[in-house]
Amino acid sequence: MRNTTDSAIRPAAEGRRCEHCGRALAKRRVPSPFDPAALIPFGYEECRCEGARAERLARERAGREEERRREEAARARAFERAGIPKRYRDAAHPYAEKMARMAEEGQGFFIHGPNGTFKTTLAMAAARLLMDAGVDVLAVASYDLMDAMRSRKDEDRRLFERASGCKVLVLDDLGKEASNTPYACERLFAIVDKRDKEMLPVIVTSNCKLSEIAVNIAEGAVGVAIASRLAASCKQVRLDGPDRRIHGQD
Repeated sequence: MRNTTDSAIRPAAEGRRCEHCGRALAKRRVPSPFDPAALIPFGYEECRCEGARAERLARERAGREEERRREEAARARAFERAGIPKRYRDAAHPYAEKMARMAEEGQGFFIHGPNGTFKTTLAMAAARLLMDAGVDVLAVASYDLMDAMRSRKDEDRRLFERASGCKVLVLDDLGKEASNTPYACERLFAIVDKRDKEMLPVIVTSNCKLSEIAVNIAEGAVGVAIASRLAASCKQVRLDGPDRRIHGQD
């Protein structure tokens, strides 16, 4: 019987040579999937010379870099689907970790204060941490949401469903909408009401106090009803200070 152990390490007569040092390389042999006692040829051994080693390290580095690029591309696509703008995809804030943890447990937040106090930064930083934890997040500017509610198109109906059912909704700049139709306000109320009933948190940012939101959204009962539900489900967070955008502060 043939000695398969010897044949596993014997260089082939017309085998492959290392392109760096010229050493003859033995064929690799692996167990056959049909007969584990038999060995079949499967490529060649790798040379251990310095040139071959450098090439392997370069391949490994290239592989890691390619994997990093794929991960970054996948992360960018996830951020895009979640509605997080490019500016905020690396957002960080001292309060973000605690806010994300509480939001994952069902707590909503109403972040308010003057311009440039990092309200959106805080909300998006929390959203980013929630995404890293595998939480379904949607971030949308309130004026974009209200525009979508006014249009009644199929894609906007899907946005309504997404905003109503995602685990955490970030609603940015509530109260800045230029004009709200009664129908759009009813749709916004439906989103807030459904989330309140299902105990799904919403993180709101606004220049307005919660007591001012009702009038800014809509005159009458709908605005009051939205403000009432936000007051019941959201912890209010006030951010004060000068406009850091104007004063160039990080």
